[in-house]
Amino acid sequence: MLRNNIVRQLGPNERPLNILRKCLLQFGYTDQDKLEELCGKDNSFLCRFTFEENGTPLTTEADIQDHADYADVNLQRRCLPTVPIFLYSKAKDIVRLNISHNQRMDLPLDFVQNCSILRELRMAYNDLGRVPGNIRSIVYLQVLDLRGNRIKDLEKAHLEDARELVTLLLQCNRLETIPDTFQTFEYLRILNLSGNNFSKVPLVLCRIASLEELDLSFNEISDIPEEIGQLSRLRKLLLFGNRIGPYLPAAIGRLLRLRKLDIRQNGILNLDAISKLPALQELLVDYNTNVILSGSFKALVKMSLMKCNVTDINLSGTGETLTSLDLSSNKLSNLPPMLFEHLRSLEVLILENNSISSIAGIGTLKRLKVLMTANNNLSSLPEEIALLESLITLDVHSNNLSELPSAIWRLSLISLNVSSNLLDTFPDPPKNVQLNGGTFSNSSFTYPEGPSLSSSASPSRPKPHPTPLPSQSTCGPYSPPLAMSLHSLCLSDNRLPDEVMYPLSYFTNIQVLNLSHNYIAEIPRNKIPNVGHIVELYLSGNQLTSLPAEDIERLRNLRVLHVNGNRLTTLPAELGKINRLVVLDVGCNMLKYNISNWPYDWNWNWNLELKYLNMSGNKRLQIKRTNVDGAPVANRQGNLSEFGNLIHLRCLGLMDVTITDNVPENSVDRRVRTSMSTLHNMSYGMADTLGVGENLCIWDLVHPKFQTKEDESLFGLFDGRSDRYRSNSTMTSHLKDRFGSCLKIELEKLEGDTVVSALRRTFLGLDRELFALAREDEGRGGASALVAYIKGTTLYSANVGDAIAVLVKKSDTYQVVSQKHIPWNPTEASRIKRSGGFVSESGLLNDELDISRSFGQYHLVPIINSNPYIETTTLTEDDDFLIMASSAFWDVMSYTTAVDIAKAGKRASGDLMYASQKLRDIAISYGAKEHMVVMLIGVGDLFKERELDNTLRYLPPEIEPPQGDVAMVFTDIKNSTKLWESVPKAMQIAIKEHFVIMRRQLRSIGGYEVKNEGDALMASFSNVPAAMLWCFKVQELLVNAEWPQDILDSVECKAIFNASDPSQPMYRGLSVRMGIHWGRPVSDRDAVTRRMDYYGPMVNRAARICDCADGGEICVSSDVINVMQHLLSDHDLEQSDSPQAEHIRELKKMGFGIIELGEKKLKGLETPENIHLIYSRSLAGRLAMDPSKGLAGTPILEAIVESTVALDPASVRALQTICLRLERLASGAVAESGRASELSLTLLAVPIKDNADQDDLARIAEHYICRIENCFSQLYMAKTGHFVQVFESLGKAIDTDPSYILRALQMYVTIVGGLGSPSSIS
Repeated sequence: MLRNNIVRQLGPNERPLNILRKCLLQFGYTDQDKLEELCGKDNSFLCRFTFEENGTPLTTEADIQDHADYADVNLQRRCLPTVPIFLYSKAKDIVRLNISHNQRMDLPLDFVQNCSILRELRMAYNDLGRVPGNIRSIVYLQVLDLRGNRIKDLEKAHLEDARELVTLLLQCNRLETIPDTFQTFEYLRILNLSGNNFSKVPLVLCRIASLEELDLSFNEISDIPEEIGQLSRLRKLLLFGNRIGPYLPAAIGRLLRLRKLDIRQNGILNLDAISKLPALQELLVDYNTNVILSGSFKALVKMSLMKCNVTDINLSGTGETLTSLDLSSNKLSNLPPMLFEHLRSLEVLILENNSISSIAGIGTLKRLKVLMTANNNLSSLPEEIALLESLITLDVHSNNLSELPSAIWRLSLISLNVSSNLLDTFPDPPKNVQLNGGTFSNSSFTYPEGPSLSSSASPSRPKPHPTPLPSQSTCGPYSPPLAMSLHSLCLSDNRLPDEVMYPLSYFTNIQVLNLSHNYIAEIPRNKIPNVGHIVELYLSGNQLTSLPAEDIERLRNLRVLHVNGNRLTTLPAELGKINRLVVLDVGCNMLKYNISNWPYDWNWNWNLELKYLNMSGNKRLQIKRTNVDGAPVANRQGNLSEFGNLIHLRCLGLMDVTITDNVPENSVDRRVRTSMSTLHNMSYGMADTLGVGENLCIWDLVHPKFQTKEDESLFGLFDGRSDRYRSNSTMTSHLKDRFGSCLKIELEKLEGDTVVSALRRTFLGLDRELFALAREDEGRGGASALVAYIKGTTLYSANVGDAIAVLVKKSDTYQVVSQKHIPWNPTEASRIKRSGGFVSESGLLNDELDISRSFGQYHLVPIINSNPYIETTTLTEDDDFLIMASSAFWDVMSYTTAVDIAKAGKRASGDLMYASQKLRDIAISYGAKEHMVVMLIGVGDLFKERELDNTLRYLPPEIEPPQGDVAMVFTDIKNSTKLWESVPKAMQIAIKEHFVIMRRQLRSIGGYEVKNEGDALMASFSNVPAAMLWCFKVQELLVNAEWPQDILDSVECKAIFNASDPSQPMYRGLSVRMGIHWGRPVSDRDAVTRRMDYYGPMVNRAARICDCADGGEICVSSDVINVMQHLLSDHDLEQSDSPQAEHIRELKKMGFGIIELGEKKLKGLETPENIHLIYSRSLAGRLAMDPSKGLAGTPILEAIVESTVALDPASVRALQTICLRLERLASGAVAESGRASELSLTLLAVPIKDNADQDDLARIAEHYICRIENCFSQLYMAKTGHFVQVFESLGKAIDTDPSYILRALQMYVTIVGGLGSPSSIS
């Protein structure tokens, strides 16, 4: 059996199917998942069974590395059932023997007895149910490693016989007790019992006087016995992950040599028992409850009390020793006045996520290097902060700072983060700073006009005119320390105006500058600091309308530039001269420029090093093919609208951008987004970053109208664990491509199960598929996943790993609808222990992973699995939007802060795209470095009334360009290039005739010609029926048009007739393909022509739908079909006089059919489309010529599409004559000849004109049919009227005697039989 890359031979009583079934259950399957069928599939990702010849030697001396003296022998993962024979002769030389990961390996006594100098034996993860009894015979053994086995009892092991034992590692077993004989150990110093099943501390441990390190973490211990004080030599005690509390015993204070105590994740309230431990240097108390922090701790070096609900702190006597203190995520509001006097040696102070309003007195911390006070209530920083001469990192983001002290310039900071405060200025450099031999005074700047820089600034106030600073290249030796030392400055999410650039230009060594989401409208010339060496520049979310071209050109070392969320309409061509630019985000601007104007406007083809390019949210940006002479593209002539030259590109954002040229396809190494920001009537936004790795490790999934159903949507986020492994990229890409189809299959197979079961099986089934992709990295690649499946108003959220979803309410509340799977979670820790794993001291699963559930990581399966957490939520009108984000985002952002920022972004712009980018931008300013995705889904839009009908009625009779929801039609001529080459003169005439037919019908029906390019035409209609009617009529007229003879003689345009009616042509002349799509594009009038034009993904999709059609075919989207279904089922519309009602009536008279062709992937678009083929009844014969279309598709709407038979006046007159004759017969007035005379009939007949229209003929025919039915009723009653009483008696007889029924029917048949055939009536 091969499992976790470990091979072992099965025992005679082991059953492979039983083992496999147990593995499947541990992995996350249940008995309801048809385990018998699953056992028959490829389960090699869990375990694999193979047959080997019995007795075959598995390991020989030649198979292992040559050992000079065999002092150190490593035989891990060798599939050894016992010690190899050749090793017996070397046993006397072995000092250290490692035979770990050889499952159920035997340790022979004769071999052990020969190991006379063996000091170290490691048998970890050997699946041992007991300690090998022969270990006791290793007299001089000092280190014994039995981690990760199934050992329940140590009584029979007699380990006390190994009297020299110094280190005993028994973590991750199933021990509940320890033998009393352990007290005889005289040299045992290190004992690891973590991850077992102890409910209390075995008292025998307290009698092992030699113990120096004891690890009892992740057991179920509830209290510590007083006897613990007997361990006088104990230096390290680990008790994290238990249930200890609320107090520690006083006896623990007798551990005078204790240096490290880890009591994280317990229920401890009070630390008095340990406050006076004289040697304690490291104290970890994270994740306890309502801890009271008081004491002296005279030797303490490091203390961490994160998330302990600490409300007060009273430390004393730690001034000379304590160097690191973490009090983050507590409830501190005020710090004691003398606190910092007792912390004089601090180097790292973390006070994040509290409610602290002041840090007065901090100037005493002369050695402090790192100060983190983010997310507090600080309104100011004290001037004494200048005394922190060692400080290099200061993070005060998310406070209430309205200004920074000028003393900040006297610090030698490397990193300063003041994001998300209330700053409207940055302090001027201090007075008397010598530059070029001169001296600046009056705060270094003078403002002869307007308010001073330190006054309140806002976007609307007049700009002051500062006296320019000296050039940074002229800074003398007396520049402020901060100007020379600062490398990273984050000032995002404040109120800073343009003038902030003047003091910032003083920084001569800055490499990262973040000014996103301020009030900057213009960047003053020559004021970008360290312009030649700055590496990252963030200017997102400001009010910039242009970028300084001269300064941009000088940013020669810039690698990251974010200018998204501004008001830019163009980008300067100088941007293309930044040769090292790797990341460029220009999303959510107002970009609309001419690509042909490349000497002045930027084009991406100049920045060949780009890996990340985002232009999403520029709804007026149109990218179309433009061949520009003289424009060098990658040292050659080329098309500036293409992206093929960007060979390093990993992520390309083109959401809401109109694309008329080819775009790169998605691949494992490249993500291209082309969808709209409105999906399935829900607004949608997303933003991402690549991180620092080379591989694309994060993918998003957007699938509106999932399963082609109007009320279903699917969203997903797949986050690779690390850029280190190539398989992370292939796995996340595969998940994005396959998740939708796999979920669809599972939903179709539901038989009594729920959607929750289908989601769970989808996760587990995909993990099975990914195994083949992970082999290149030995199965160590992995990915977190988060999926939101919306069905109607029910939200199903499922996740594995640490990607989290938060449902935001309109009532300013939120609900976390996923679970973070981390090893520290008590539930997860218990599951890990049951599966044979452990949680390390650093909080990692098996000391490797920081998550406990994931796709991949097959070397740890089933300790880690992909069984998802699933939550079902019924959406209501109070729900606003859903935030889905990866771990890099949530690592720096609290749920509350994320909700507040997203709501503010949505209020400011009304756009979730902008809101998602703002979340991403601020997360970057808070310190997010790794790859990240943020998605916002407007679930609240599901409860808005759909405006399906409102946009179908407003178009006036005259031709006006429709806006809002539009039916967009694209047309294209099949084989036009070939025809232009073969018959160019005839094509000129034919093209003109083709456009005349189309334009006349546009005028007649009410369409708007947007534009034509070459032989293609783009038209818009206010309603779908008008678009369909126009397409049908154009197709019919094209068949009967007067084409040049050269066109008709060509192979491509020759006449093809209907097989059932040889006189009716199906194809003749130019063959035109058409595509219709319904949606809401971005519309804008051209400033010169004043013609309306349309942009956006909706237009892209309409063009791609047209490409799906063949010549003479009309393809439409599922949106078009949904609109028609709605209109055809609206009975009120039949009585309406609105334009769309007239169009529908005309469509019904014409007759049409619809065939569903199925879901197709459209070129350049990430979401597939359910394509339908429509045809008029007169051209239905075309389907017979291409049976593949008719047979492959599914006919729909047959019940509501009416077939109309043309009436002629002669037929109606004949019906009139029949009616008159029947009426004569029914009245008994019969002519002498037995039938009415022709003269009398002529006198009774109503004249019917030869030019009567179809509506009049239909009404007359309906009138006569009604009269004929009355005649038949009269004739019937005349023959059978005297039998009425018989029929009444028959009804009464049903309940009495069945023979009456038989006799009555016999009488009826005898009489009625005389009626004969209908001819006798006439």
